[in-house]
Amino acid sequence: MLVGSLVVSRVTSYTATWISLVMLLTMHLSLNYAAVRSVQMTSLNRQRANIVFSTLLGSDTDLNIADFTSAHQTHSAPKQSKATQPQAQWQIPTPAHVAKQERIFETDSALKWFSTQSTPHKLGFCRIGVSLEQFLAPSSTRTASGSLKTSTPMSRLSSLFRSEHYLLFLHRSRQTWDVRILLKTSSTTQSQLKAWMHALLTARVLCSSTETMQTQNDGGEIEYIVNTISETLRFLNEDSRADQYVSALTQAGWDMNVAALETRSGRRVCL
Repeated sequence: MLVGSLVVSRVTSYTATWISLVMLLTMHLSLNYAAVRSVQMTSLNRQRANIVFSTLLGSDTDLNIADFTSAHQTHSAPKQSKATQPQAQWQIPTPAHVAKQERIFETDSALKWFSTQSTPHKLGFCRIGVSLEQFLAPSSTRTASGSLKTSTPMSRLSSLFRSEHYLLFLHRSRQTWDVRILLKTSSTTQSQLKAWMHALLTARVLCSSTETMQTQNDGGEIEYIVNTISETLRFLNEDSRADQYVSALTQAGWDMNVAALETRSGRRVCL
């Protein structure tokens, strides 16, 4: 503003006024952009969670996406894998590292897998803290009596997530996935982060199984999705792997106690 005041007092011609205006606006926007890019947040919102979790999971040599796919094809359980890799070998992004990858304007609720060797892979969208009706919406219809009829296997999900503070399910949306996360009343900040990590990993596995999924009928596809959810949850829970991830991220400078995944007041259910 001070520079603008100085310029205005010295510029008199019409052309010079417009040139000065454009130059000052460009300088103003450039400085604002540089200021925003220099910010390093230590909380995990949706975009930062995508970057951090996909980088961390991708560096864990105990994780082999092909194992989940081959397990479906052979109808066997995936290879059991305890957290044998030392944490020192994990690639743990710091807030400074993630700040360089963040986009100022990002698609809301986007679920992306980031890799150092390629551009981000769009997996779909994820909604966290939805109501029960929103959770069931993609696979439900209203009956004449006004009740909901759904193909989502709620009984199996309730059993699978009995010891967790959330439920999640995925619905195919063309070549990507629509993920819904239902939070229980016991949900905490760290359980929300685990839910997002679980959603990201499951969507990544399913996206790599596109050819297999195309051969499934509706019932077979739901079974495939539930099995994938179960197997990825088992992977995260083995040897408290998810807790180890959280501990490693905390040591790297991330504040894992700040809830930043929900952009508005979410719903909770008692199950």
